[in-house]
Amino acid sequence: MIKPMTALNRRLTTFDAETIAKQTARIDGWATVRAAVMAGLLRAKFTQHPNLAQALGTAFARPSDLTCGEGTNGCR
Repeated sequence: MIKPMTALNRRLTTFDAETIAKQTARIDGWATVRAAVMAGLLRAKFTQHPNLAQALGTAFARPSDLTCGEGTNGCR
């Protein structure tokens, strides 16, 4: 059995990660809340690193997104 605190003292392998995951309790209803949890985590990350948010915000945008919002929505 791998203890998470012990594992932090060395480089984890994919096997270690899988073992830890199997030992961790599951959250009831995770499928319905995971998007909100991930959105909160990303919001915190980009709040802490606004330059990253700015770079990613325009890196994948279509030209119409920059002037008309997400998608074209009638903006031509």
